[in-house]
Amino acid sequence: MLEINVDNCFIDTYGHWSEENVSEMYEKGLVTGVSESRFEPEREVTRAEFAKMVCNLLGIKPSEYSDKSLEVFADFENIPVWAEDYIKAVYYNNIITGKEDGELLYYEPQCQLTRAEAATVITRILPQKLYKKSLEFTDKDTIPSWANVGFKTLYASGLIEGYDDNTIRPNGKITRAEAVTMLYNIY
Repeated sequence: MLEINVDNCFIDTYGHWSEENVSEMYEKGLVTGVSESRFEPEREVTRAEFAKMVCNLLGIKPSEYSDKSLEVFADFENIPVWAEDYIKAVYYNNIITGKEDGELLYYEPQCQLTRAEAATVITRILPQKLYKKSLEFTDKDTIPSWANVGFKTLYASGLIEGYDDNTIRPNGKITRAEAVTMLYNIY
């Protein structure tokens, strides 16, 4: 974990449970707000925003991917210009691979990220062969098969927790605060 002490950077994170994590990640240049003074911690994070956060965390230079094509995605025209190189970087590094629908691959940049998707992505950037712990959550049977290893790895590593009602909510959308905190915990 980061060992610096910073003041709160955003008016809407003051007193929020993620205030310290957001401020420290912002000070390190790993996340940005939605404006100069607002972070919107409870807004669900989009797949495009998460691609940027992951690139920043890993030190990937998106400009090095500017010559790559986004036409691998059937919805490449829906990718915002600001996110293009970030999405290229995570795709060409096999970090976020897109969603298959029949024979087509979609990125869905404006869709909100689920906890299952975040767990899968984070597992891909962690060292391989980390310990996997069985899940005892009441809703563990709702975890998509492709995300099961991710949840087991992150739970065993202490990087993801369940909720007070003993659920993990794999298909629930993840907020910007939750996304930053998951990345903060591996920084």
